[in-house]
Amino acid sequence: MKKELKQAIYETVSTLRNLFIKLKNISDVKSSKIRELEAQVAKTKAELQGYIDKTMKVHGATSVILSQEPTGLKARGVAPSGDM
Repeated sequence: MKKELKQAIYETVSTLRNLFIKLKNISDVKSSKIRELEAQVAKTKAELQGYIDKTMKVHGATSVILSQEPTGLKARGVAPSGDM
């Protein structure tokens, strides 16, 4: 009976160790995948920021031009019609 109990304990411990090793390997794979995806997100964000900066510079350069009315129209006004 003692020998069978020792054997059962040995097998259980061995099984647990193997499961812990598998869990660690899965965790390592997931961690590396997470790091890979985080790097890809950072790269994409940097590219997007570059496009945003480029677009803002292009739009900023053209938005400096203000629409102005000719100065003479405000000073003269509109002449009244001859019907009065």
